Amino acid sequence: MRSFIFILFGFITLSFTPDKFVKVEVTEGITVFLPADFIQPPQEEINKRMQSPRIPLIFYTDPNNEVDFSVNMSYSLWAQKDIEILRSFYRSTILSLYDEVNFIKDEIVEVDGRQYAEFEFESKVEDDEESIIQKGPVRKYTLIRYTILKNNNTVLLNFTCPLYAEKKWNDTAREIMDKAVIK
Repeated sequence: MRSFIFILFGFITLSFTPDKFVKVEVTEGITVFLPADFIQPPQEEINKRMQSPRIPLIFYTDPNNEVDFSVNMSYSLWAQKDIEILRSFYRSTILSLYDEVNFIKDEIVEVDGRQYAEFEFESKVEDDEESIIQKGPVRKYTLIRYTILKNNNTVLLNFTCPLYAEKKWNDTAREIMDKAVIK
């Protein structure tokens, strides 16, 4: 009976263990921690899913290819003291990319002594009226952080999932962002 209780306790404990994260070295000075089951899709798939012509430093997705995390580098130069101007600039950029944006967060946050412009939002993109196949609007949840490096380049951490999965992934998105190490 006693061993049964230990086995039951162990099973219950394991069933509530959070997803394991694995360390991913992005570049020298940038490390992120992602869920262990995230994978790097083929480059063709990344090209189809990215909204930017710039190839990301890393791009990972969940096994269902619905949840994406990427790290990008912008070579536009910003002074460290211009984080608020950077935030305003990227807010305008976000608004121009989508048909609808509902900002949950739009602020400067500090993590481990580093300032980030953080945007958490829900978005909607309508079908193109001239498209032959109408699929309906695409709704997403996104958490993005921008930070300025010592060399004045900008690093962008981007987590995106379908809007219907926001509640499931919200805590994981925040944990990925908070665990990121940028020197």
